Amino acid sequence: MRLPDKAPHKLTEGQWGDNVSWEFYLSDEMPDEQLCTAVFCLAVLTKNPERIVLARNKRGWEMLGGHIEPGEDLEQAARREALEEGGFYVSRLRPFGYRKVIARAPIVNDHHGGYYPPVGYIPHYIATTDRELVDPSGEEILESRVFNAESLPEMDGFQTAIALAGLKAFRRQQS
Repeated sequence: MRLPDKAPHKLTEGQWGDNVSWEFYLSDEMPDEQLCTAVFCLAVLTKNPERIVLARNKRGWEMLGGHIEPGEDLEQAARREALEEGGFYVSRLRPFGYRKVIARAPIVNDHHGGYYPPVGYIPHYIATTDRELVDPSGEEILESRVFNAESLPEMDGFQTAIALAGLKAFRRQQS
């Protein structure tokens, strides 16, 4: 694993059931790609940088993202997921953090077979575009929509905290 130039800052943490805990770190360095299982991005429209694209699935509203397919690198997966879930053509990707996911007992990877690593990572990027949105093609997506940064829909608490941290990082990069 690459060590970051400066220590990552833990933003939030939580649990998924009894077996899995996670921590989200703000960092512009990404973990070892071999240990990454999924990728997410905060999709920002550069023509109006206070507007972002979110997708709604059976869990509710989320940033665009999902599992990394075999043969994809992190950026390829982020670009594919953004297009599938939000109809969002990525012009630029910049890392802003990652989720560290720790499983106490092995978890079957229903998506690709085998098991998830006991400690895995989910990188998060700021994705920008200056292109028009197209219809999402993701089968699991119920809808995608553009939101004003100041009036995000209700999301899981950790999703909201991560999205707001991504917006803050984006604004800092713009100044």
